[in-house]
Amino acid sequence: MKQITQLNGHNFSLYLSPNGYGFNFHGKWTGMVGELLKQRADIAVADLTINSDRKAVVDFSTPFFESGISALLLKSQTNQIKSWNDLGNQTEISFGILESGPTRRLFQSSEDPVIRKMWRMISSNSSNFVLSYTDALRRITSGKYI
Repeated sequence: MKQITQLNGHNFSLYLSPNGYGFNFHGKWTGMVGELLKQRADIAVADLTINSDRKAVVDFSTPFFESGISALLLKSQTNQIKSWNDLGNQTEISFGILESGPTRRLFQSSEDPVIRKMWRMISSNSSNFVLSYTDALRRITSGKYI
């Protein structure tokens, strides 16, 4: 950023976005996406997931790294579960996702039979949805939950 400003003479300031990355919450954007839309920021730099909701309101540069979705597991669970298929075909360990966000939309709209099966299992019980990463971590470390 410093080198860019030296080339064109512009100044910049950095700040942490309130409310994280940005979700469309009842028609209002939060986080970095909200900061861009409210024109309080000109650019956001982060490991921000590109999804259709965000692409509809902001432009993205070409990603230099993509990781996909991953699961958080206790070490004792890694012997039992080595793939999404393993997770979807067992009933001993409960699993869930954040109540709102891109992962939920991915599970809801996926055409993949394994992901669709997992979505049916998740959506069959409201307790499979967590409100925050802190809540998820608490549930994972306190019992059989992924």
